[in-house]
Amino acid sequence: MVETRPGSLAAKLSPGSSEKASYVRILKGKQEPMKEFPEFILQPANRVASAPDASMQGFVFEGAEGTQIVFWRCQKGGEVAEHVHDFWEYCLVVEGTFDGLIEGEPIHLEAGDECTIPPGAKHSGRFSHGYRAIDAFGGKRVGRVLEISRSTVSTASLDAKP
Repeated sequence: MVETRPGSLAAKLSPGSSEKASYVRILKGKQEPMKEFPEFILQPANRVASAPDASMQGFVFEGAEGTQIVFWRCQKGGEVAEHVHDFWEYCLVVEGTFDGLIEGEPIHLEAGDECTIPPGAKHSGRFSHGYRAIDAFGGKRVGRVLEISRSTVSTASLDAKP
């Protein structure tokens, strides 16, 4: 049975709302984590064009000076090949685990763990099934599906003959 705390966001939602359990889930007196990011994050307009692993999905938001926040999710698990960035990366594991290497040093992250990766540091790793994480990048790491589509359309229109 799912219960809500008096005064909590879930308790304030209208009775019978299908959204109730997605905000705060309390089972037998213990709060459980959400199993998915909120729907407003998972909009097609935010979809990452090319994720580090084919089974992974990402949803990107951009900030000042080219920074990005990416919400990653993967049901099957997978891996990220060794790569580098010329900007900082911050990672917070929301669900599942990540086992990797940063400059040859092993790292193990579980839900609630976080790490930073400095510019120029080689890093790679494997993530578990049911993995969810939030990464912040100090520069542009990914493009959106819609950006890629617009770029292709723009290029095609430039190549078209009158």
